[in-house]
Amino acid sequence: ISLLEAMRQCGPMKIVAASSSSVYGNSTPSPFREDAPCLEPLSPYAATKRAAEIFLGTYARLHKLKAIVVRPFTVYGPRQRPDMAIAAFARQILLNETITLFGDGSTARDYSFVSDIVAGLDAALTRFPVDFGIYNLGGGRPVSLHDMVATLEKVTGRKARIERAPMQPGDVQRTCADISRVAKDLGYDPKVNLEDGLTHTVT
Repeated sequence: ISLLEAMRQCGPMKIVAASSSSVYGNSTPSPFREDAPCLEPLSPYAATKRAAEIFLGTYARLHKLKAIVVRPFTVYGPRQRPDMAIAAFARQILLNETITLFGDGSTARDYSFVSDIVAGLDAALTRFPVDFGIYNLGGGRPVSLHDMVATLEKVTGRKARIERAPMQPGDVQRTCADISRVAKDLGYDPKVNLEDGLTHTVT
């Protein structure tokens, strides 16, 4: 809100803001469309992202501010934050350490390689086709936790040592982006599949 107030008073009047696929929660039908109401975020993180989207839309309507919101889906790649699942799992597998899997392995994520997300952000910044819009940045290809770990095993050439734990509160069951709107408006076309992306990440 402080940033939006500063923009309203001093400019510039265009912003591309990063939200998150977590705003969809568990009640949104898959694949997730940007016009879903997103009324039931499962975590404080998701709630703050949805609130930011609403404020951006409000300021855009009231003050002629131009805003694009992007919702990235489970971004990964080289130099990823070390506490994120793929970075942590890859490191632990390579060191022959135990990895902890929450749930039965059936949870699924629409994993997105960092270069595809950068291409989407660049398109949003340069094209800016609407005064206010929300766009998914994902791949439309959800992969189960079990299959993600199996792919990590393949690209590392190591067998994972797995410890099971209950699902964590606030975790969603599945994410899957509908990318038809972002493909039409921004020319978004993700290129990197999970195996290639994990290979780049590990090496």
